[in-house]
Amino acid sequence: MKSAISGSQPAGDKGGNGTQTVQFPPAAQTFSPARRGTGTHADRLLRFFRVPRLRIIQATLVRTDAFGNETGIRQMRKTSFLALLVAVFLIAASPSEARDTRHMLSIQRALATADARAKLESDVQFVFGRAAGGEALRHLGTFTANRKTNAFNKSDTEACNWVFLSALIALQERARREGGNAVVNIRSYYKKNEVASETQFECGAGTMVAGVTLKGDVVSLE
Repeated sequence: MKSAISGSQPAGDKGGNGTQTVQFPPAAQTFSPARRGTGTHADRLLRFFRVPRLRIIQATLVRTDAFGNETGIRQMRKTSFLALLVAVFLIAASPSEARDTRHMLSIQRALATADARAKLESDVQFVFGRAAGGEALRHLGTFTANRKTNAFNKSDTEACNWVFLSALIALQERARREGGNAVVNIRSYYKKNEVASETQFECGAGTMVAGVTLKGDVVSLE
């Protein structure tokens, strides 16, 4: 008796010619690459398992707690960025507190800047030091103007001239409010160190801040 292998009839059946037919199980054909897409069966398995893994990783990047606050990597990045900003600020601010360079600078040069010419009006006269400014009809009070300015990325002279102008503007406004037309006997009073000069003013300059304090008498001149 002859035996043959065929897929036309179930296993165990006999054909009319007496031959025995054996059929391969259908599961043997499920590994064919042509069944679904391209690539080997191993590639398809990797793609199948890779997607859920990525989703799990993405889910762990940002989570929220019971109060709705973000946790995970995004929150860690926010916290790290804020900590970095605070550290930079503290590092930058420390030298400014340590450095307090005292400068005696020219009053004339400070008043010659374009900002000073634009902001100081002629209705209020400024008299520095012990210089005579005319006969005072009324003495309206002694006032102090303490001003500071951002000195970051500026030279000491530039920052000091600007803050000196700011202090003069404050004295000018005070004179107007008091009904005066002059501020006389103007002297530097930085950190309560009184310096009277007709030609110079004192300024304290740090890395981040520059300061000027001026004291003067508001009067009404003839």
